[in-house]
Amino acid sequence: MNKKSIGILYICTGPYSLFWEAFYKSFEKKFLNGFEKKYFVFTDADSIYGEENGNVARYYLSQLPWPLITLLRFSTFLSIESELSTCDYLMFANANIVCADFISEGDIL
Repeated sequence: MNKKSIGILYICTGPYSLFWEAFYKSFEKKFLNGFEKKYFVFTDADSIYGEENGNVARYYLSQLPWPLITLLRFSTFLSIESELSTCDYLMFANANIVCADFISEGDIL
């Protein structure tokens, strides 16, 4: 039986890219263990932690002023609609969070 998959949408442009590594490590360790996790990271950074792991895809996104960047996020996500359609579930996460405790399928889905 194939694992269920979740696509995690993440925007980190400008100074927000410094949050990515802690986010990624905490979600890999404590979020939906048993699921295949795919990270779709929109950033203006030249490289990001973990992109060589195969479950992290980096997409270029210019830094935009607040609140424009958040108002346009769904348009940004739809720019990779075909890649997103490979996931069973999708979620968006703010850049400055970490997964501090274990989260199971029953907790969130």
